[in-house]
Amino acid sequence: MPAGSDFVCENEKCKEYRKGIVILNVWPLGDISKIIESKNVKIKEDFHKGLIGLREQGRTHACINYPNVDKVPVSGYRVQNWCQNCFCIWGWDIMLGEDIADPKLAAEKFPEALAKEPIPSKCPKCQDDLRDFQKIINDGITCLHCKEQMKTYTWFSNETE
Repeated sequence: MPAGSDFVCENEKCKEYRKGIVILNVWPLGDISKIIESKNVKIKEDFHKGLIGLREQGRTHACINYPNVDKVPVSGYRVQNWCQNCFCIWGWDIMLGEDIADPKLAAEKFPEALAKEPIPSKCPKCQDDLRDFQKIINDGITCLHCKEQMKTYTWFSNETE
């Protein structure tokens, strides 16, 4: 089940109070044109226009918007890791090599695809250890500005209608 977390600074004295970042767990990708045409994306005008802009810039895939009412096939997965030193989210698209209609079958093929395109364990910028979604959830994130632990709000997305 796709999931993500919002990390929000709850320190009232911080200039970034109530602001934060969103980090996704491993998230299914689909053909960007099919996602742009999906019903639940078309109703979000700004989001829809943003995806069109990304496609015009050459992006071929995007995160599938759930619930996936138009049954956009899974082409790959986006993996995000966190560098606390750089305060940066690094992302990689791991492609499956084919479009798979069944989300469970696609998920089963992900480890094989990941083995072909391993994710770096070190930050490309500073060489500090990168943290995956589970480690981020366990350890949390410290606010860049006030250095206090940010509040974690984890959410899940429904893969089916």
